[in-house]
Amino acid sequence: MFTSNKTPYVFVTVPFKKTNLPGKNSQIDVGAPSNEAKDIKNQRCACVELHEKCLKMFAKPAELNNLLASEQDREKYITKFLNTTEEYSAALITLVTKVPTFGVSNYYMWSSSLCEKQEVAYDDYRYELLGLYYNISALLLNMAQYLICVRSTVGTASGYEKEAYRLLLRASGYFDLCRTLASKIKENPIGVATVPFPLDSAIGILTVLSLTSLAQAQEIGVNRAIEADPKQTNETATKLSNKLYELYETTKQATGKVSSKNDQFVVLSTLVTVKCDVYKALVYNNAATWAFNSNPSNGLWFLSMAKKYATLLSEYITLLAKKKIKLPSGSEGCIKMSLALINRNEERINKVNSLVHHAKPTEGGVPVPLAQVLAVKPNTSLPVDLPSSS
Repeated sequence: MFTSNKTPYVFVTVPFKKTNLPGKNSQIDVGAPSNEAKDIKNQRCACVELHEKCLKMFAKPAELNNLLASEQDREKYITKFLNTTEEYSAALITLVTKVPTFGVSNYYMWSSSLCEKQEVAYDDYRYELLGLYYNISALLLNMAQYLICVRSTVGTASGYEKEAYRLLLRASGYFDLCRTLASKIKENPIGVATVPFPLDSAIGILTVLSLTSLAQAQEIGVNRAIEADPKQTNETATKLSNKLYELYETTKQATGKVSSKNDQFVVLSTLVTVKCDVYKALVYNNAATWAFNSNPSNGLWFLSMAKKYATLLSEYITLLAKKKIKLPSGSEGCIKMSLALINRNEERINKVNSLVHHAKPTEGGVPVPLAQVLAVKPNTSLPVDLPSSS
């Protein structure tokens, strides 16, 4: 969504998962060396302590500002978070590979994120990995939102956009890794306890979060392309916008497959729906700007479509005013600015047309330039392969 002060974004945040000390599964005779089991326990304590500190830090923006003031500070923190988590994860997987019964020897408990609230222990080491790597994903996603929507100003936005773009791509990869873990738990259960969350919903939510991260990265790319070529002398911004709309449309379809009444998930899914409609209108608006330069009739047709889809944006503003829908802070302003952008473009194009071209909209419609991918999800993997039985 575009604004005049170069802080045009409304990005999502997600809650971090919390955990408790794992309980022993008395039905299992582990057979793991006591020193290795002790090392694993100590590594988990260090890892969980870091995760808990991260959660507390994000709950206090002032503390976040102080501790992570520079890009170097932030990268150092993320690297430590990743390394600590991966060292424990690698040790856990390695021990399970060596002693398979260790994989079901503990009952792990992690709080729900965007699923229905359920606090149930589960005896599957992959559930432990899922909680850990979800928090890595959440750190990257929430850090990007903090930079773009909290720290960013007119003078600093460009640097934060580049940093947030990289964070969002990484978040997309880690959320997809979590989706893979959840799928493996579903396809090949090894524990005896009942799975503490609806696996289909969990897989669906992780799919949504991976897609949302990717879409937000593409969103940054679209905005920067428009700023680099405000007159849109070429079709790059339109192509990137078209891909952005496709990403949000795909994400919207993914949210529809998730059964969750979690308040934060409802807000997220509503925002995705709104952005889908916003960018559908803006694709045509960008196409109008570009096409009008070389073919006024095509530009006028694209503009008519932008105005058609902009009516939905006005409806969202009405729904927000009546408190019929709930969106993150700043959403209403961004919707209004998107509408204003379309209206200003209409005034400009109609004025130029009346003075110079005297053209009429092309009849029968015009295809939008093909979507252009910018944001690509990286391949993200565990530090050590899971044993073949998992």
